[in-house]
Amino acid sequence: VSQRCPCQRLDTVDDMVRALEWIEPLSFTDESAQEATHIEDELNAAGILSTQMDVLILGVGREVNAAIVTSDTHFADVEDLGVIRDDEHPS
Repeated sequence: VSQRCPCQRLDTVDDMVRALEWIEPLSFTDESAQEATHIEDELNAAGILSTQMDVLILGVGREVNAAIVTSDTHFADVEDLGVIRDDEHPS
C-alpha cells in the first residue's frame, strides 16, 4: 500500500532530509541541458506548458535514465522518463 510522502508535513530541514534519504540527488550537466532543450521542444510541440525549472529537472532525469520523484502530474507527459509519484515512494 502506498503511503503519501511525509515531506509536505515536515517541521524542520532535518526531518525533510531524513524523509528523502532514499532519493539519489543528481547533478546538472551540459548533457542535461541539451536533453532539457529537446524536452522543451517536445512539450511545446505537444502543446504542454511547463516551467523552465521543470524542464531542467526533466533533462537531468532523462539524460541519466533516472526516474523523477514528484507530485506534479504533468511530468508523466514526457516520453522516455520514469516518474515516481511522491505517494508511491518505498515505505
